[in-house]
Amino acid sequence: MFAEACRRNNAHGLRLDNDERNEAIVRLYKEGWKQKALAEMWGVSQQQISNVVGAKERTEKIQPGCKIELTPKHEQVIRKAPEELQDKIAEVVLTRQSKPKKEGSKPRNKRLTVAQTNSW
Repeated sequence: MFAEACRRNNAHGLRLDNDERNEAIVRLYKEGWKQKALAEMWGVSQQQISNVVGAKERTEKIQPGCKIELTPKHEQVIRKAPEELQDKIAEVVLTRQSKPKKEGSKPRNKRLTVAQTNSW
């Protein structure tokens, strides 16, 4: 039923924003949908589906339960790196800490932007 609701919503009506669409893609993928079928449903390339799913899987592998997640664009950039470095780059993206805003406060995790990731 969820897949049919997604299909109908995508065909007309108020479309999902990118984050909602990506969550739906990951959910359907985990339910057994193939990437090609998801690409056809959402009208995007299979590579884009692969980046959405890959970003979620890599985030869960490296930082389970992390509030900060890789984006599909991060995943696209990370996949250009040698395979043995991909998880390390993703870890740096996810665990980079920002400078504390106030003296004595704790630094916060703030992922690297796609441009910063691409500069690696």
